[in-house]
Amino acid sequence: MIPVTLVWALLSSSAAAPATPSAAATAAAGASADHDSDEAEVMNAVLPPLTLAPDDAADKEELPAWKGTLTIGGKYTGGNTNTRSITSQLDAERRAEMDRWTFKAWWNYGQEKTNGSNRITTRNEGGSIKYDYFVTKKLYYLAIAGAEADSLADLDLRYYGGAGAGYQFLEGDKTSFLGELALTYFAEKFSTGTDNSTVALRVAYKLSHKLSDTTKIEQDLTLFPSVEKIDDFYGKLDTRLRADLTKSMFAQLQNIIDYDNTPAPGAKRLDDQILLTVGWSF
Repeated sequence: MIPVTLVWALLSSSAAAPATPSAAATAAAGASADHDSDEAEVMNAVLPPLTLAPDDAADKEELPAWKGTLTIGGKYTGGNTNTRSITSQLDAERRAEMDRWTFKAWWNYGQEKTNGSNRITTRNEGGSIKYDYFVTKKLYYLAIAGAEADSLADLDLRYYGGAGAGYQFLEGDKTSFLGELALTYFAEKFSTGTDNSTVALRVAYKLSHKLSDTTKIEQDLTLFPSVEKIDDFYGKLDTRLRADLTKSMFAQLQNIIDYDNTPAPGAKRLDDQILLTVGWSF
């Protein structure tokens, strides 16, 4: 008879020892692992690892776009009197949440030939650029510069530059209205007479109002009263009536009034233009 103590010792040693896999099982597992590794290397060589590209549309910040209008008009006649004229104007604006850029440029030219004589009837051009930085939703600081010339008024160059503040009273799809006040350096160079320069205020407003779904009226008023000479004063009033013809094309009737209280010798103080043009918005 086997002693009880010996049986108990054999059972205890069998339970405590870990199960050792057979040589065949170990070889099979190793072969399977090698096969999976080789297959993965082949797949990576044929097809590179798949990586998820970032969402460009989500990560890319949308920048504000320039919006504006380009208008062109002209006239041609032949016969006893030959006339030709062209007028053009570009207005552009880029509005962001905190700032705004405004750009304006124009060029007008007219010529008349009668009985062999050639006479220029219109020749003026100019432009301006303005930057607004909004400190609140309606109040903003501004910097502005501009220049223009008019040969028939003997004005070789009128230029100005300065800074100030403005207030956006209304800014909507139907009505927009703002007012501005700035301190500028204002100068005029004439073909004849004495040149003029002064420190002047710039007082301005801009109004835009939709009369209907297809018609709109716009008006810009800019005044430059001198703070040094009470009689030195310049102002411009630009009024436009616009009617949409298509989604991007429109017809425009424009009236521009220029007033210079100290013009060149022999030149008139008041210039009045009425223009009928077609335009495109962008």
